Amino acid sequence: MNENSELNYTNDKNQFKTNLENRQKQKNLFNYQDHKDLQSKMQMFHLQDQSVILEQLDESQKNILEGQNTDFFQDSLFTKQQNFNENEVQQNDDIIENDNIGLIQINDSQNIINTTQMRQQLNQINENQQQCRGSKNIEELQGKSQEDDHINNSVQQDSKQSQQNSKQLIQEINQSEDPSSISNEQNDEQNFDDKQQQQNDTKTQRKLKQKARINYIQSLNSRSAINNSSCQHNSEMNKTSVYWSVGCMVSVLLYLPQTNIEIVFATFANLFTTGVFGYALNTIGMILQEVNKKKKQYNSQRQRVNRFFVQRKIPQQLRQRITLYLDFVYEQSKNNNHEEEEQILKTVSKQLKKDKSKKWSKGCELCGDINHFFGICPQIHLIIDIKQMVYDYVNMDTQLRSAYIRNSPKTQNAISLYEIIQEIVEDIFDEQISEQELVDKANQWADFYEIQARQFEAQNYNQTMEELNKKKAKYEQNILQQITYQNINLIFNTILGKNQNKI
Repeated sequence: MNENSELNYTNDKNQFKTNLENRQKQKNLFNYQDHKDLQSKMQMFHLQDQSVILEQLDESQKNILEGQNTDFFQDSLFTKQQNFNENEVQQNDDIIENDNIGLIQINDSQNIINTTQMRQQLNQINENQQQCRGSKNIEELQGKSQEDDHINNSVQQDSKQSQQNSKQLIQEINQSEDPSSISNEQNDEQNFDDKQQQQNDTKTQRKLKQKARINYIQSLNSRSAINNSSCQHNSEMNKTSVYWSVGCMVSVLLYLPQTNIEIVFATFANLFTTGVFGYALNTIGMILQEVNKKKKQYNSQRQRVNRFFVQRKIPQQLRQRITLYLDFVYEQSKNNNHEEEEQILKTVSKQLKKDKSKKWSKGCELCGDINHFFGICPQIHLIIDIKQMVYDYVNMDTQLRSAYIRNSPKTQNAISLYEIIQEIVEDIFDEQISEQELVDKANQWADFYEIQARQFEAQNYNQTMEELNKKKAKYEQNILQQITYQNINLIFNTILGKNQNKI
């Protein structure tokens, strides 16, 4: 572009020189003063047009693209030259003026083209700035800003060259004319230079503002990029730390995730598998605990019963029967599943439940409740005081029997003594007889036996034995008649059931 402008400039300069030579030949044909006025008007007209062009660059660009700017200059010149078309001098001056205006128009067109180029380049700079706002690469922004500075410098150089060319043309025109007009022309040039200087100052201020905006945008982008990178780094570190903590706590880390999605998925997978594994172990432990629960209860019960046997000196035969009964109760309770029975009863209608209470189950023989059996009835109780009383009574009976000599046919063996003890136990569990009454009866029998033994010591052996046995049998019958007997086996089972619950 610069080479073409220089060629055009040289051609215009040569043409202008030829026109000057013709003008000097015809100089004596017109008045110098009229020419001076005309030239001053031309200069002022040129300055006005230049200011309009600088203020309205966008409209001038459109006019240049449409080819309307030259027509505007020609129309304005035609209107101003109508007053000078009367004589030939004015026509010659118009020719010279047209030549000068043509050169000025060429320079103006070059300036306008340069300004349009500057506008386009500035628009490109603005577009680049807008594109750079969302970019994260700071190095690209700096490279683009350097390119924009280079373009601005080149545009300024082109504008300066065009201004220098226009000044050279004006100087050559002024050299060919009278020196008296130089002062006015210099004033005009100074005014023109001042205006151009002001315009250049405004342009430089705009460029500085644009550079400041670019630097501010770059700083914001750099800060946002740093903040975003730090935030992303922190989030990734948090996720990986949670994954490693969960993995080391739960299992051995065999898989190392790479992305954030894989880290989150692996963390939840570890937690889920750990929950399933823990639930399975818990259920297995609960099943084993439920199986061993009854066995532990039975073992602890056997230990308590054995301690009771040793403390109370229970006979071996009675111990064997008690242990067999406890084993039977344990086997029955182990086979019973109360949960299944409850589920079955829930599904049955109300009428069938009533029939079941009447026919399906006899219930407890002691209290009549259908929800439990006789062996686990809560009304069966055997406290330690009653046990102690029974033991003392049996011991007293043996002492009384050893106080006198008995014949072998009438001597009670161990089986008969055991039966008597069972009868005494029935009396103890009779609700109509209180504990104090039993104690009083035992004391009375002890006193009676002691008195009778002292009275009959001096008597004959046979008479003493017969009388004592008769009296003993009589008094025993009186005691047994006063007590309501129950079934011996039922009472014995009651004792064993009470021992089981108590132990």
